[in-house]
Amino acid sequence: MSSTDANLGELWDTCNNIVISWIMGSVSKSIARSIMFVGTATGCSIGEYYTKMKCVWEELDNINVLPMISVINHEVSVFLATLNKQKEEQRLFQFLNGLEEHFSHQRSQILMIDPLPSVEVACTLLQQEESQRLLFVTPRQGENTRRDEKGNHHNTLASI
Repeated sequence: MSSTDANLGELWDTCNNIVISWIMGSVSKSIARSIMFVGTATGCSIGEYYTKMKCVWEELDNINVLPMISVINHEVSVFLATLNKQKEEQRLFQFLNGLEEHFSHQRSQILMIDPLPSVEVACTLLQQEESQRLLFVTPRQGENTRRDEKGNHHNTLASI
């Protein structure tokens, strides 16, 4: 790694920490506690993870209200559209970065879509993949198991 890459990485970490600090200081204590634990999808389904992230994003939207604009001209419309597009892309990146490692292939595939899909579309694609994985899990030889919606193994003989 070159010294330029190391410097850029350090600058990124500094900016990232400033943004995280600002967000944590801007939200209510209960939301701040949930933000600290929503970082990744570990241990929950794609749908549960999406719901948690959506709640955080909605809280941030409620806090970060833009001032009312009385006259909307073409320049303002273009600016607002660009701002919304950037916000949606940022949310997509946050969502994808929080996925468990076994979704890395799907993450890469989604990021190659041009134009980038919405978070909702990405969530649907990932839920389809998650469902396929749950359907086609092959138990070890001699084992009678099934997986629940979270991917946990259950012995089917124990439930008889």
